[in-house]
Amino acid sequence: MRPHPRIIAEASEQIVQAYENARYIVQAPGGEILLRIGQRNPAFDSLMRSHHTDSAAILTAWNPGGEPCDASRNTAAQTALEAELQAVGATVLAGRNMPAEDAFDMSGWTEPTVTVFGIARAQAKSMALAYGQLAFVYVRAGGAPELIWTRPPQPKSG
Repeated sequence: MRPHPRIIAEASEQIVQAYENARYIVQAPGGEILLRIGQRNPAFDSLMRSHHTDSAAILTAWNPGGEPCDASRNTAAQTALEAELQAVGATVLAGRNMPAEDAFDMSGWTEPTVTVFGIARAQAKSMALAYGQLAFVYVRAGGAPELIWTRPPQPKSG
């Protein structure tokens, strides 16, 4: 789902496309599950059923605001996010975000994520905002993964 036209007008189309075309990978017990925005995945639906839930969010704390940070800062933020989720007893699986296969300018980029089961969309948005994220992925049972913007992405300067 593309952001509101006003958001696109304010954003760098390149940023929007990078988020929309990224590969969202969940490390499930039976093997990795690849999610794409707007493409329903029956294996992920089955995974949600096995966790007795009808919703999930993919969250990261890496690179707040879509701006690269050094590895130590990213790792510390991701550790804090995971500790916060553990403290509330959330059911989570590790994963990672990667660029689309044809993203020539981001070939080395990858970032760790957590897939949180049974989280409400508003709660996921609140957590994404708390960690400075522009967007997160939200999935409802039987539906396609949605890219949820927390705020309009801004064009990169330069």
